[in-house]
Amino acid sequence: MEKNIKYYLDLPYTRELIPEPEGGWFVRIKELPGCMSQGDTPEEAMGMISEAMVLWLETALDHGMTIPEPRLDEDYSGKFVVRLPKSLHRKCVEHADQDDVSLNQWVVSALSEAVGVANSKKIRKYQPKTLELSTSGGHNHGKNRHHTHITCLTREIQ
Repeated sequence: MEKNIKYYLDLPYTRELIPEPEGGWFVRIKELPGCMSQGDTPEEAMGMISEAMVLWLETALDHGMTIPEPRLDEDYSGKFVVRLPKSLHRKCVEHADQDDVSLNQWVVSALSEAVGVANSKKIRKYQPKTLELSTSGGHNHGKNRHHTHITCLTREIQ
């Protein structure tokens, strides 16, 4: 299959929609570095990112650049192999024994905590929220259009 602009526009790229503190909305395509836009409303921002994405893809194709594709859930098996020093392996087993859980369960818990801490520092005062938006119009090439992935980050109420 030829990887042309239609091919890329039909892929399920992730759109991240973030309210700006001073008003308006910032939006970016997570997988395409530098592909971003903004708008006064969520709907306007989503329309603007569709235009920005077309321009980003056209430029990348014209220059023969490698275009990142979104990773699908099927790409993640839930399993991976980690090599670590024996001393760290021992410490992990000792912590699992102290918590009376399997090593696997302890590692999943430790990784979840570490990723959560990293994300909370990265996102700071924003939390994910479901946002219903109409994404019709724009560039809907083909009948087998994938769903648009939208992540909306909203400011916490304190």
